[in-house]
Amino acid sequence: MDEMPDPADQAVAELAALTGRQRRYLRSLAHGMHPAVSVGKLGLGEGTLREIDRALTTHELVKLRISRQSAESPQAIGARVGAATQSNLVGLVGRVVMLYRRRRKRPSIVLPGPRRPKPDTSTP
Repeated sequence: MDEMPDPADQAVAELAALTGRQRRYLRSLAHGMHPAVSVGKLGLGEGTLREIDRALTTHELVKLRISRQSAESPQAIGARVGAATQSNLVGLVGRVVMLYRRRRKRPSIVLPGPRRPKPDTSTP
């Protein structure tokens, strides 16, 4: 019998889609943002997922606030929303989930690339 994967493990796997440098940059951008969508005690419904999808299309980077009365953990909700909206889970802080999905046309957020190697200053 196959076991269902743990949503928290899926959330950690989703973090691997972006580099650490990119996640750190996105978290810094999200720091001053207010949550765009609140997930209440009824959890994720079709309407909530549509609203999150609309917010990701408009803003690329979105914060969600998960209610304490929610039946699911923030990690599980983050994993479900990430899979349903094809977005990357940027981070989890308490009951706040940060998601990122790059806009196909005219993206407004430019992610940092890999670091350049330091020049070799040693001389033979």
